[in-house]
Amino acid sequence: MPERFVIDASVVAKWYFSDEDFWEEAEQALLKLLDLQMEFHGPEILKYEMAEAFYKAQSGSRERLSRFYCEESYKSFCALPIQYHSFNDRERQLILSLSNDMNRHYYDSCYVWLAIKLECKWLTDDRKYAKDLALDFLDKRILLIENFKPE
Repeated sequence: MPERFVIDASVVAKWYFSDEDFWEEAEQALLKLLDLQMEFHGPEILKYEMAEAFYKAQSGSRERLSRFYCEESYKSFCALPIQYHSFNDRERQLILSLSNDMNRHYYDSCYVWLAIKLECKWLTDDRKYAKDLALDFLDKRILLIENFKPE
């Protein structure tokens, strides 16, 4: 059975924006996904976060990619074998409780909650979320992309 992770936009964006830190580690994760050696899961909001990332990459003062590249990249992202999870009302309430308990943003807590539910780790580049959390929680639930070492 392939190792599984919950993945977020901070890692997925590295697959498309090679000027990001730790893009090589993220690329290794993508190759493992495509070879079916890893399984990636994400909450439905991942799709929206990536659409926003592509929009921002081709608009405004930081324009760094063409509109065509962003739209085609989003299409390729949507075709990846990532398993998406939607949450019911009760689950969203539990995520809000987790968010309040940990004093963290709700959207980020969706990833952590899903990792807890699936009994796996959240693969992320979100150092702010991980800051000041108990080490046993970090070791069990969060893997920063900079520490990703595929087998």
